[in-house]
Amino acid sequence: MLSFNKKVEEDTGMRIIDLLPKKVKRMIYRHQHQDKYKAALLMMKALRKDPDVISRGLSKDKIKAIAADHFGLNHREFDKVLDRKTRYERTMTEPYRLKDAEYFSSDNFITEAPLGPGDLGGVNAVTGELRVEILKKLIKDGTPIKMVPGKGHKNDLFTVTDKKLALDALDKFTRDGKSFSIGTYDGKNVSSSHIFKSKIFGGDMGGAGPGTKATAESESAQALWCAAVTGEGKKTYEHFTNDILSKYTNRAFTGGTNLKTMLSIPDDWRKSSYLSAVVLLDGGFINKGMTFHRDDVKMNDIYSKKKDAYRNNDMKNLNNDKWNPGDIWALDKSFNADNIPVLTVHALNVYMLEEYIARRIVGISLKIVDKGTGTFKEYNKEVPVPTDDYKVDKLQVKGEKRGTFWSTKRGSITSKEGMILQIAANKSFGTMKIEITGKGARGGGAGYGPIEDSIEMLKMPKLESNSNLVKMAKAIADPAKKNDKVRRDFYNRVSKFEKITRKIFDEEVAKKDASWIHSKLGVITILEAFNNASTIKANRLITRLINYAGSKSEDASVYVKVSN
Repeated sequence: MLSFNKKVEEDTGMRIIDLLPKKVKRMIYRHQHQDKYKAALLMMKALRKDPDVISRGLSKDKIKAIAADHFGLNHREFDKVLDRKTRYERTMTEPYRLKDAEYFSSDNFITEAPLGPGDLGGVNAVTGELRVEILKKLIKDGTPIKMVPGKGHKNDLFTVTDKKLALDALDKFTRDGKSFSIGTYDGKNVSSSHIFKSKIFGGDMGGAGPGTKATAESESAQALWCAAVTGEGKKTYEHFTNDILSKYTNRAFTGGTNLKTMLSIPDDWRKSSYLSAVVLLDGGFINKGMTFHRDDVKMNDIYSKKKDAYRNNDMKNLNNDKWNPGDIWALDKSFNADNIPVLTVHALNVYMLEEYIARRIVGISLKIVDKGTGTFKEYNKEVPVPTDDYKVDKLQVKGEKRGTFWSTKRGSITSKEGMILQIAANKSFGTMKIEITGKGARGGGAGYGPIEDSIEMLKMPKLESNSNLVKMAKAIADPAKKNDKVRRDFYNRVSKFEKITRKIFDEEVAKKDASWIHSKLGVITILEAFNNASTIKANRLITRLINYAGSKSEDASVYVKVSN
């Protein structure tokens, strides 16, 4: 596979087609001269399956926008072709043959969200309940399980009849993390990977959550409301009908989110969009000379320039939302991404601050306004950003407030200022992550990569790799190795943080599966980094992690946040 051109990389998509195999490219080029919509669809399908593209984390909407841009298609017209409700409307700039309509069926190119092994090993982010426990209850109760549409199940539902077989397979999954059969249908095995990631598992949600469909829709709608409120002036909420809002699509650029979707957001988000736009207008952050952007070329150009600056400084790239958590961007008509300096991160952030103060480039972070009329708060208005300092107080191999070592997979670190760093694996056998809670916390978290980066910057010993943690966990869970050195080492490491006799340890650890042990090993690995460091370095590490999680890194960029 060819890599992205350095100038455009993943954000522009101008040569993203070069990622695809030659055979696929030739097929796309053939259709390019016959039917651009079909060619764009072929490109979408190929990109969604390509490992290189998947590894870069491009959303479905982003891939759709890239395909449309590559063939010069109007985004809204392309959306109409993909929507079976509007597919037959003859409004495209290049009409397609009606006999090809079935080719554009969503079943042809949209993969419904399955509950793959990685997802099943995780938790419902809303309830905190383990998904394996949710599935176990559905199986035991004989509750019909929603399956991925189009897999041949009546009404897309499947009820487990051989409960013992399915529960045994689920138990095995907790040890090996592999897909399994939950029964048979029409003589064929029913794979756990065909279970739909429905609401009961924490998927298919109408609410928000970074990266979710609902978030994209509400953020895009906010861009449209900002355009309308600055264009119409400070009028009443009732003034902004759908007809009024529709007049301002020429100043709202929202990637793959179309007008119909933006007009159909829930009432609470619609009112929030109005209130937020008024707060921004009154605060002088937005005006009618600006355009508003969410997941489009200009917004992604900004983050691409940030990436160039970090590369030029030989620094590891800071995640987009940690550098600047702007959900939408307000840009003056003079905006030109080529003017953004990338020689150093410092120069980049000074420029962004200058443009922000002049109200030419404004990153806007959004939270729902459902109490009062909303307020704003500005962050990172100095370069370098002044950060808060924290000191380590407690290191625990259990929950911060309750429970024992054996009752939870988690561990915690508490600062003397009251911040709590909850440590756990992000899914079964997944990498470790830290979530920040406590009084005054701005929320957020840090994955294993940022944790490793912080440790490297402080010149502390490297953390154990996740692959090694998985290997050790499986060895410890193996009954045949209960007296093995790896289990003895595990006991010795635990004993530094929790007083446990060897006899009780051996009895209890024998009841735990490899996934549980893996999470505890990861917790201990991170706690040891603090415990083995000098007081100064331990305090610097906790400071970096809390500030990173709250998008308050020394290298972060200025933005404004609207909330209650």
